[in-house]
Amino acid sequence: MRAPAKRALLLGGSATVIIAAVVLVGMQLFPGKTAAEQACADRPISVNLFFQTDEQMHAVAGKIRADRRLTRMEPATRAEGYERFKVEFKDQPDVVEGIRPDAIPPSIRASVTDDEANPLATELQARYPEITRAIVNRCQSTKYPRGDSFTAPSSR
Repeated sequence: MRAPAKRALLLGGSATVIIAAVVLVGMQLFPGKTAAEQACADRPISVNLFFQTDEQMHAVAGKIRADRRLTRMEPATRAEGYERFKVEFKDQPDVVEGIRPDAIPPSIRASVTDDEANPLATELQARYPEITRAIVNRCQSTKYPRGDSFTAPSSR
C-alpha cells in the first residue's frame, strides 16, 4: 500500500474512533436523550390559556394557582402580553409593527407534564367559561419531531 493511501486509511480510522468516543461520552452525559430532547430540557410543555379581559384572567389565575399540575404559572395582562410579544419578535420589526397592543389577549402560561397536558387543557377549558382558548405547546423532540400544538375543544 502506498504511503498516501495508508495515511488516508489511518486518518479515516482515527476520525471514526474520535466520533465514536464523542457519541459514547454524549450517551453517558445524557442517557436516552436525543439532541432535540436535551435542547428542550429548559423548555417544558406549556398550557396557554387565553381570555377576553384582564379581569377574567386574574379571576381564573386565582382559582387555578393551587393546582399542582400547573407549575411556573405566568399570568399576563393584555399590556404585559404585548410587551412579551415585542421581546419574542424583536428580530422581526415588521411583525411587531403589524400587531396592535389590543390584539394580544390576556393569558396564563403554565408548565405541565406531557401526560397531563392535553387532558388538563380540555378540563380547564370546560371548567372555566372565561377561557376563550386553551392551547398546549410542546418543544421539538423525538416524540414530537416538529414540535406539537394541541387546542382544547371549546365547550361553547
